Amino acid sequence: MTPDVRDAFARESAADPLVTHTTLGPGTPMRRSTLQTRGEFHALAAYHDVYHPLDAEQQLAMSFPAGYADGVPRKVCVAIGRSGSDFSDDDVAAAALLRTRLSRVLNRLAPPTSPPSPVTRRESAVLALLARGLTNQQIAHRLAISPRTVDKHLEHAYAKLRVGGRVEAANAWLTRGQTAVRSAL
Repeated sequence: MTPDVRDAFARESAADPLVTHTTLGPGTPMRRSTLQTRGEFHALAAYHDVYHPLDAEQQLAMSFPAGYADGVPRKVCVAIGRSGSDFSDDDVAAAALLRTRLSRVLNRLAPPTSPPSPVTRRESAVLALLARGLTNQQIAHRLAISPRTVDKHLEHAYAKLRVGGRVEAANAWLTRGQTAVRSAL
């Protein structure tokens, strides 16, 4: 699509019943011819600016849940256009099967992410000293705990901050970790 066609679609799609069905409605597979007559379709501003230049006289569209992005549910819209004969009932049935399978796969590939667990006060103290550049031995000495206990606190904090090592943990702590402190020891 050219930028002009994309702009026209953005400007005119709100008045298109197939777009409304797909984006705001149930999103089940739908032929344009089921929603409006050929004359009604040709009367749309989007027909002249978008569909006719693309030679999309016949259309089938659907949408479906597609997992999550940044913790927010996603929805994918698919529209198929062609010239020539209209889509058959078998095409609509195949699209319905495809819709179910695609949704299932995309939901598995992009599941919702749970927020990281908050770090404990002791993990917070260890992370604060780590972020200041102290070694595990120095942290242990300052907090009057063993270096092995420091290792365990860091191991748990790495998982909660979703990081893989000391530098990442220190950076995460300095930028976002301090707000995720639990009051329990």
